[in-house]
Amino acid sequence: MFLLFLSSALMGISVAMFVYLLLMRGVSEMAVDPADPMDFVTAPSKPAAAIPNEPGSSNLHEVLLARSRSERVVKPWLEKVNSLVTGATPQKRIAKLHDMAVTGGIAQTWTPQRIAVARTISLASGVTLGLLAWRTVSGGRGILLAAILVAIGWRGFDTYLTNRARARQEAIQAELPDIADQIAITVQAGLSFEQAIARTVDSTEGPLSDELGRFLHDVRLGASRTGAFKGLQERADVPDMTNFVRAIAQAEKTGVSIADVLQIQADELRTKRRQRAEERAMKLPVLMLLPLVTCILPPLLMVLLGPAVIQIMENGLGAGNL
Repeated sequence: MFLLFLSSALMGISVAMFVYLLLMRGVSEMAVDPADPMDFVTAPSKPAAAIPNEPGSSNLHEVLLARSRSERVVKPWLEKVNSLVTGATPQKRIAKLHDMAVTGGIAQTWTPQRIAVARTISLASGVTLGLLAWRTVSGGRGILLAAILVAIGWRGFDTYLTNRARARQEAIQAELPDIADQIAITVQAGLSFEQAIARTVDSTEGPLSDELGRFLHDVRLGASRTGAFKGLQERADVPDMTNFVRAIAQAEKTGVSIADVLQIQADELRTKRRQRAEERAMKLPVLMLLPLVTCILPPLLMVLLGPAVIQIMENGLGAGNL
């Protein structure tokens, strides 16, 4: 029975992954224009191959026949499936998940269309495995296992993106005080603000360094410093980064020295990091209370009081005095 369930589960997962890879291939083939991957109307079409004895023919039927079978048959089917899956998924949830992908630094991999497809496949796999578990495992354990599998399929992909975004936010928050201090020191040494950020990006690695590099790229392409900082703030989605950006923007408006503002912000960020570390240290005794009461104290009481309880049950309370 267990082997049957395992083989059915592996078969379902294999089929789901095959469909996913097939759809992802169709989406990547449809990306003609890098600026708008879903724009097939305005994208320039490939010139048709020349037909023998009819040079330069531009007949529509000949152009269609000149394309490969995948472009004529598979690609339109994948477009319809992709549109149906995207339309059947709530757009607000897709937008929120895409924001998480942007925060997690994987927005290029997980576009809204791919998120919709992956979410549908995850839910379908969870329901399939849940039904198999319900049919193969009898009793309440089968129902419980089926509910767990359906819940994993329903929330598994969302949890992955959420954890990815949270991990990157924590990394940015941990790197921000040191990088802010480095930028402040570089500005005080005489470099401009953009030059200080460029030097910091060249000498550091990590998600915050990547975001600062994108900030410089936006500025070099012609975006204003305020607009580039706003994009950095939205991508990072970290409260400390928001306060840091607002302080620099306010300093530009009021004419305050950016070097002084950067030094003040670096000191404040280091203070906040120390306070967060102290807060986590103060929470440890409370967090250790539950495993202490449930896992350590019961075995300790059994070891200490177990022999005495057994002796009392065998001999009675007054047997030792006779």
